[in-house]
This record gives sequence, structure tokens and C-alpha cells, in this order.
Amino acid sequence: MRRLDRFLIKEIFLEQGFTYRKWVGLSGLSDHLLIYLDIWGDISKPRAPFKFNSTWLKDNSYTSLITDFWKSHPPMTRGNIAEGFVANMKELKKLYKIWAHNKRCVEEQLLKNIEAEIADLEENSGGIFASNELRDKLTDLTTK
Repeated sequence: MRRLDRFLIKEIFLEQGFTYRKWVGLSGLSDHLLIYLDIWGDISKPRAPFKFNSTWLKDNSYTSLITDFWKSHPPMTRGNIAEGFVANMKELKKLYKIWAHNKRCVEEQLLKNIEAEIADLEENSGGIFASNELRDKLTDLTTK
């Protein structure tokens, strides 16, 4: 009973001003007493340095954006390679955010156009399709 039970904690929890309390439990399954730690405060998620969506690799405009950027911005030109790499990642993040926003706008417009075309087909068909060609066209639009 005279043993000293202890635990380890990362200093970052204490440095960031979290409020915490610890206490020793009354009993446990082993010959050691349980130590509890309760942390509360503003635990915010750190900013993501770079997000990546693997489906972007299928888009040639994305791969050429990345390739062209790294060809025109070698990290060596900024003195320290690590600093150049970090600076490039920050610039690249801005570029791909713009690219992703534009891509989303184009896709939303394409979807609106397809929905309008489907509505026109359904309205003009009168509920039935006179030909297999119209049915196939509706199927293709729905798939898109």
C-alpha cells in the first residue's frame, strides 16, 4: 500500500492551459491503485496543413496543377530545403483550394443542367417513352 502509483502525460496538455484533475481510485484488479485523469477546456482540432482527396488524381487538371507547381517552384531556390518545402505547401494549398472550389462549381452547374434535361424529357414524354432511344437517353442522364 505504500507504493507510489504514477502516470505520464504529454506536456502539451499542460502548456495549452487545459484544466485537469487527477485522483487515485480506491481499488483495482491488480495490486496497484487506479489513477484517473480528467481534462477539460478548449480542445480544438489543429488546422489541417493539407487535405487530399484520392479521387482528384483521376482529374488531369489536378495532376497538372500539382506537377506544374512543383516544377516551377523547386524548394532549393528558397535557401533551406525544409523552409522552401513548407512555403511551397502553403502556396499550393491556396492554389488547390481555388481549384477545388472551381471544380465544385462546374460540377454543380453540370448537375443542374442534367436535372433540367431529365425534367424536360419526363415532361415531354407524357409519362411513357415512345422509343427505346428516349428511354436510353433518360437512363444515361440518370447515370451521369
